[in-house]
This record gives sequence, C-alpha cells and structure tokens, in this order.
Amino acid sequence: MTSGERRIRPRRRPRQVRAELTRQRILTAAAHVFAEHGYAAGTTNRIAERARVSIGSLYQYYPNKDAILVELMTRHLDAGLAAIERRKGERLPDSLEEIARVIVRTAVENHLDDPDLLRVLFEQAPRSDELLERITRHERARVAYIRELFDRHPEVRVADTHTAARLVVATVEIVVHQLIAAPDPIDISRLEPEMVAMITRYLTCSTGTGPGTHTGVEQRRTSMPDAQHPVPPGPDPLPDPVPDPMPKPPPEPDPVPQPPPGPGPMPKPPPDPSPDPRPRPPDPLPEPPDPRPPSPLPDPPVLGPP
Repeated sequence: MTSGERRIRPRRRPRQVRAELTRQRILTAAAHVFAEHGYAAGTTNRIAERARVSIGSLYQYYPNKDAILVELMTRHLDAGLAAIERRKGERLPDSLEEIARVIVRTAVENHLDDPDLLRVLFEQAPRSDELLERITRHERARVAYIRELFDRHPEVRVADTHTAARLVVATVEIVVHQLIAAPDPIDISRLEPEMVAMITRYLTCSTGTGPGTHTGVEQRRTSMPDAQHPVPPGPDPLPDPVPDPMPKPPPEPDPVPQPPPGPGPMPKPPPDPSPDPRPRPPDPLPEPPDPRPPSPLPDPPVLGPP
C-alpha cells in the first residue's frame, strides 16, 4: 500500500454498535457539509461540529476529509450494487420499453439522495486503486446484468449486445449524473421518458452494416439456449453490388472560361467646331452661251376650204 492510499483509508472499523453509530453520524454530517460548502470548504472541523463529536473522536475513525469522501463514494457504489441485486429478484416487464424505464429509473433513484454531494464525489473525490477497482467491479456487474436482459429479449435488434450494454450503462450514468447534479437540474418527469425513448429506439431500430446492427441478429437468436419467444426472420441482406465490366469514360474537362465580352463600338466623335485651315476649291465657271443662231420656227399650215 502506498502512502497516498494509506492516507485515504479509514483508521479503524468499529466493532461495537455505539461506535458504528458514531461513524455513521460522521458520514451523514460530512455528506451535508460537502453538499453545502463544497470540497475545499468542507473541513474536518465543520464535519465534527455538524456530527456533534469532538475533532479527536473524528480522527479516531478517519485521518482526514479525503478518507471521509472516499468512504461516501464507496457507500454510493454499494447502494447501486444493492439496487441491481434487488432488480434481479424482481419480475421484469415484458415490454422492452418498460425494461428501459426500469434501467433509467434505477439510475435516477440512486442520484436523488443529494445531487450536490454526488457532484463533489464524482468530480473532486480522490481516487485510490481500491476505489477504482470497486468502481470497475460495479460497472461490470451492471453491464453483465443489462446484457443478460438484452440477450433474452426478442425486441432487441442489435447483434453485439455486450457493446450495447456498455453503451446503455455509460450513457444512463453520465447523462443522469450531469443533468440531475447540475446547478440547474432537469425535471425528472421530463428526463425519464426522453431517456427511455432514446434507449428503446437504439435497441430496436439499429441501422448500418457493422457488427452491432441487424447483421447476425438471427444467428444470435437461434444460438440462445433458452429463448422464450420465437423471432420472425428478418429481411434478407441486400447483395453486394456487381461491378460494371464496361469502363466508364473519363469525365469531360471543364469548359475553358471565355473572357467577358468587350465594350460595344466606339461612338463617333462630335464634329470639330474649329474652322478648317485648308483653302476651299474655287466654284466652277458657268458654261458659255451657244454662238449658233436659233433655228426659225416653221410657219403654221394654212387651212383652206376642203
């Protein structure tokens, strides 16, 4: 055991009933102090004052506040394991949607005692190897329980139920903790149906071509030794596309961009108002008169009697 792990271990376990009651009173007082004042201001003096014990009596059980905080985290994990054991002894509903509701409600109930305390536990509590091992053991127990439910239920359409169980456990734990332990917690009556719908649709409407989708679901159903409900065969998978033997022509190159049209014809310049310096040619001379005399006009005919 390292010095850091020894620092956060309880000093002794009480053997008498009276000593155990004192230890529980110290833990209850510490939960209130950490929830009200946070980790930094949650001193051992405040915890002892809240528990109505002397500071010397507190140090007989815990060497510092970190050890108390680890003890509170351990108690929270043990409560979650106990809730799983109780669910195993109960008869679960037939509908997958109602089973998802049980999963969500169990996580919500485990976070309702004191959300402020849980925020301190998950975000500021020290982590020892023993505590990390306990957290891992708690998560594995929940994943195994959820996977068993998925394997036995005919409405589950994912093939990789182990991965699906891990996703559901992690999603429920993180989302419930973040939204309930937030400074502005969400309304539980609105959180629960949305979480149930999200989990149900994921388990029943999985799409894609990976190992966790519809492919292989029927093989998993037929390999179950004690399946209680027959599962109708699903649709046949689509065949792989046949490659086209004819090579496709190369794509045509993009047309060369044409330059924009130039401006129109240049307008005619206005006439120059300045006088032309060149001399103008002289006007042509008039034609001379004809020297020949005019021809005499013929005499008019004499009209006689007929």
